Order: sequence, then structure tokens, then C-alpha cells
Amino acid sequence: APGGFSRISSIEAIDLASDSASNTLTLSARDVQDMAGMNLIRLGASADGQNWASGTYTLAAAMAYRQLVVTGDAGDAVDLHDNSYASSGTVTAGGTTYNVYTSESTRTQVFVQNGLTMIDSVGPTLLSSTPGDQEFLRADANITLTFNEAIALGSSGTITLKALDGASDVVINVASHGGQLSISDSTLTINPTAALEAGKQYAVQISSTAIRDTTDNAFAGIASTDTSTLNFATLLSGNGIATDQVANGYGGFVVNGAAADDQSGFSVSGVGDVNGDGYADFVISAPYADAFGNNSGSAYVVFGKANTTAVEATDLAAGSGGFAIHGENTDDNLGYSVSAAGDVNGDGKADLLVGAVGYAGGVANGRSYVVYGKDGTTAVDLDDIGNGNNSLGFAITGENAGDESANSVGSAGDINGDGLADLVIGAYRANNMAGNTYVVYGQLGRSNLDLTNLSVSTDGFVIQGENAVDASGLSVSAAGDVNGDGLTDLVVGAPWANNGEGLSYVVFGRTGNTAIDLTDVASGLGGFVITGEAVDAGESGYNVAAAGDVNGDGLADVVIGAYSSSLGLPNAGRSYVVFGKSNNTSAVSLSDIADGTGGFAIQGEANGDNAGYSVSSAGDINGDGLADVLIGAFLADSSSQSNIGTSYVVYGRANDTLVQLSAVAAGTGGFAILGESGGGQSGHSVSAAGDINGDGFADLLVGAPGVDIGSNADVGRAYVIFGGQQDRSVVDFLGTASANSLTGTSAA
Repeated sequence: APGGFSRISSIEAIDLASDSASNTLTLSARDVQDMAGMNLIRLGASADGQNWASGTYTLAAAMAYRQLVVTGDAGDAVDLHDNSYASSGTVTAGGTTYNVYTSESTRTQVFVQNGLTMIDSVGPTLLSSTPGDQEFLRADANITLTFNEAIALGSSGTITLKALDGASDVVINVASHGGQLSISDSTLTINPTAALEAGKQYAVQISSTAIRDTTDNAFAGIASTDTSTLNFATLLSGNGIATDQVANGYGGFVVNGAAADDQSGFSVSGVGDVNGDGYADFVISAPYADAFGNNSGSAYVVFGKANTTAVEATDLAAGSGGFAIHGENTDDNLGYSVSAAGDVNGDGKADLLVGAVGYAGGVANGRSYVVYGKDGTTAVDLDDIGNGNNSLGFAITGENAGDESANSVGSAGDINGDGLADLVIGAYRANNMAGNTYVVYGQLGRSNLDLTNLSVSTDGFVIQGENAVDASGLSVSAAGDVNGDGLTDLVVGAPWANNGEGLSYVVFGRTGNTAIDLTDVASGLGGFVITGEAVDAGESGYNVAAAGDVNGDGLADVVIGAYSSSLGLPNAGRSYVVFGKSNNTSAVSLSDIADGTGGFAIQGEANGDNAGYSVSSAGDINGDGLADVLIGAFLADSSSQSNIGTSYVVYGRANDTLVQLSAVAAGTGGFAILGESGGGQSGHSVSAAGDINGDGFADLLVGAPGVDIGSNADVGRAYVIFGGQQDRSVVDFLGTASANSLTGTSAA
């Protein structure tokens, strides 16, 4: 060896058959990490000089583990004194069978010769639970705990569901549990005799003598003083979600506004993966924030995350957990509307669209900003974008003072089929309030754009309202592919048309850039019109959105809000799901939809709720393969407080009968999300969020701009509500985070 010194680089094998006595080898995963080499044992000829073959465990040509072989005689024993090891199966070499034990967390493996005794001296550990820590659970559901090995009940001890906020404790004695505890291999099921109290918080506590493994090693337990290791909150009656529990870190998290009167959560939207970390991100707005002058407005991009810790807008503004976007001028009201934009510049990151309805300085041409996705958390300076620095995005300025373009903004999908995401911007006060809607095509390297030039360029096209005071463009959205031609369509709301009855227009996707007149669409050219039910039917089209495929026919559907509808109950509000259609462009009547032809209506729960003020697709919350919809009723009351606001998830369905939100609140066909405080106006804005926490389930966003925090009024708050198993329909097989196999049979 150089310099006369040598050292052992690794140990490949340990042979316990060194004498006639029985020997015991005790190893931890750290021992194996320290002594063993990487990739010593692999399929075929290996570094130890043997040819290895797969048995019940499959070897590969390269194995990314530190590996140790243990051989010996009958009577020799191995004690893997580490809970991270699990039996993986068997392999063979030279006619000898070896049992493989793998620690995935430490990337180590031990190959133990068959016939050696394995000593188990370590108690079981808890791997997972349903519900997980800080998750929701139905009050009548069981609790399951899954351990790393087979378990049994001890002869003494208790399992306690410790109430944390005024409910009664549930204490189960393992020696006399009366069927409240059952075990299947490594899973313990806790089934309390009676349902837990709804809307309450519990901590799971387990005596150190209550659970053992099959060789009588005890589970360490969860101490009676421990109220943080495994906590959960029960859903409300009807499986509803209480947002005050979300604010406490159960089943999601909140984003708190920065200052009084900011009204954070005024508008919310999922935006996709802005920073490229694999989690879905989202944006919330505070249009009355004062970062660059009174009511200049702000928007905050919040990066997705798995934990339920509250997010503070002040931290986002400081570059922690996301980034801020501040309005340019006093009274710009940046964030009056916010939306996903798709990938406008083709860089693989999701972009977003933020509207400043009062730009400039309250003159109200309106300006929209596309902000490109980025990894960093430095605040975006819209002055830079407005002045032509387009590395961060670009600005789109309204045509005339008072147009209020950017009152509504949205992604248009890829409406012209060029592979880049397009944009849609509403200017409902243009042309004597007939309103205009502008489609701006995505483009690589786009510079700032003035909507005045759109009609004479190839940058997009304008959609002109029919009549004065129709307010077309007050709400705009991509609609998905409603007619099945492969292009994304649009939906445009004109809520004041026909004396407030309201109209909505589905405009089919196309590749041209000539202007569209909604009079032609109403005649069946290039789309179709959706007429309101009646004058007192509540400004149908005040809010419009893509709904996804609610009825499962392969065509995109749309959802239309008529928040002030007095059909059924005064100002209860009504929403409509209109099914996509490929065979005609004839007008759709919401009266027919309410009667069950071509869709279904959703009736508000109580007087003055204004259900349908906000509407959105929700994704597939209950896992039945149908898209669900999200309806906001921001002025709904509780039994003790006014205007707390309620949002409703209505499950997708092929049935076209009327949906009563009172039934949804009771748990039929969906569930309710209740606001937490009087005047909070939860549900003022709602949105699908994508998968924010990376668990594979669709999440939701609900904005409550009227929430007070401490002594500060109207600070505002947004709620991220994680989707999960508590929302799902009964399924035959539910996948996990691990690799799963599902084997079917041939059809009968």
C-alpha cells in the first residue's frame, strides 16, 4: 500500500460458522452503511465472485444498495436491530438460498443464508394511518393504523381518542374492547362504539403496553400527554368541512392577508406548476392592498407544499414560499381578477394572468399582466414589465378609459391549435357597456400589447357584445372542447342582457383572427347562446367557467352562475351545468336545463345566499371518474352569524334532475365548506387547485376576503382544502403512493 499503510474499503460477507458454538450477529442499518460496499450483489456475476439469481426477490444488473452477505451454521442467528428492515424475498447463489432484508430508507440490504435464525428484538413502528396526521375524518368512520410488521393486542393498556376542543374522550381498554379494536396482519382498525362528535379535533394516544408484535416486542406507544403526533378533525354533519378547522391546520392550510382592508382572497386560482418543483401552485389576490399607493393592489403566488402550516402574505412578499406581484399605481386594483394562463411562452413552466381593472391610476382602461413562471421568489416589478422589460412577462392594456378591461381574465386554452396557451380578457364596460372580450394568442418572445391594435393584427381577435348594457365579458373563461372538434372553446357571460335575465355565449375555437359579433353566435354561427330563465332568474352569466366532463359523455361542459336568482327562494341564487354538444348550435335555454334537458340546475339553499356568485370546476374530488363543480354562496349565513359564506362541491352526474344545495349540505351528491366567521364572505371566489400537496388527490381553493384577523378588519384569507380519501366514493381498489398492481378479468 502507498506509504506502507492499508485499510479495508468494505466488507462483503460475514461467516458465523467459525467454531462449533452458536453465534449471534447484531446489526443496525448504520452498521451496514459503514461496512458494506455498493452494488456488490447483482444479477449474474457479482463483485463477490458468485453468480446470483433472482428468486421471489428480483435482482437487477445494477443494485443501488450497500449490501452485506451473512452465512453460518444451523444455530447461528442474526438480529437486525433496526425497524427499517423488511423482508423482500429470496435469491440464490451457488445452490444456496438467501433471505433478503431491505431498508429502503437507508438503501441497505442484508442477504442472510437460509436456515439461520432471525431474531426480532425490536418493537413495531407506525408507518401510516387513515386519517393521516392533521387530516379530516368522517365522524362515523373507522381509524386505521398500519405498522411495519404483524401486530397483536397486548394484555393491558388503552387506546384513547383524546378530545382537544370540548368533545368527550373515547377510551378503549385493549383487554375488554368489546369489538372496537380489530387486527388484520399489520393493520389495527379502531371502530368506536358511537360516532365521534362532528366538527371536533382529536389526538390518538396509545399505551406502551397496548400493541405488540408477534414475538412480544412492544410498540413504544403515543404518550397520554402527546397531542401532536397523530391528530385529526372530524367532518361536519353531511361530511362538510369547517374552514375554522382548516385555519387550525387540519385538512389543508390558510393564506392570511397582510393588512387591514386588503381583502386577500378576493380572487383565487390554481395556476399549475409555476416553479417546476412538481407541486401545483396557486395565486390569491388582494386588490385593495397599498404596496405602491392606495388600492394599488397585490397578488401572491404560493408554491405548493405538503404541510398544513399557515402561509402569511407578508412572508410571501419577503420571498418565502412564493412571491408577490404588486400593482404599478394608486387605484390600479391589481388582482381584481387572477387566473392560470397555461404555458404562454413555451418554457415548460406554468404562467399566470393578473388583472388591474383600475389601470392607470383609476382611469380604468384596465391592464392585464402575464407573469411567466419562475424558480425564484423575488417580487415581480410590474413597472419593469410595463416599461418593456419582457423577460418576466408582458402587459396587455385596455383600449379606452372606462373599459375596465381585466375585470375578468382567464386562460383560453389553445384556441387556435398552435401549441401555445392563449388568453381571454373581458372588458364589460366597452362600447356603451355592450362589452368586448379579447382573445390574445400565445407567442414566443411577446412584447407588450395594446388591445386597440388587436383588430388590425394577428395577435388575436375581439368578440363584440350584442347590445348596450349587456355587459358581455363581465365573466370569461375557457370552456374546454364543448363541441368535440379538437379546439378549445370559450364561454362569455353577459349578465345584464335582456333586462338582467342574462345571456352566456359558447364561442367555438378557431384559427382565424377576424372579429366575432355575439349577434352571429346567438344565430348559431361559430357557437351558441345560452338564454336565462327569467328576469328574476338572477343575472345568469355573472360568473361562467369550464366544468370539465361532468356527465361522462366525452364532451366538455360549462357551469353558469346566476347569483341573484329568486327562482325558488329570494336571492338564493342558482347555477347551471350545461352539457357539451357536438351536433348543433341551436340556442340553449336555462329553463330547459332546469327542467332536465341538456344539463341540470343547482338551487341555492336559503334566502340571500347568492349561490353562484362564484363557480368553478373542482376536478374529480370523489374519484368516480366524473368532473365535479364548485359553487360559492358568499352571503350564506350560519345559525348564529351573517355572511360567513358557504361553498359547495357538487359531484358529477349523468342525472339531469335539479340539485338542491340543501341536500348537498346534508351529504347527498356532494358536501359543503362552511365559512368560519361573520362577514368573512367565504366563497367570494372558488377554484380548482390541482394537486398542491402532491398526494395524488385534487385540492380546492376558497377565498374569504372579509375575514378579520385579530383587530384588523377585512384582511382576508384563502383556504387550501386538500382532497383525500374522506371525500371519495366506494371503490374496488384505491392506489397508494407505492407501486401497485391491479389484475382484471375478462368481461363476462
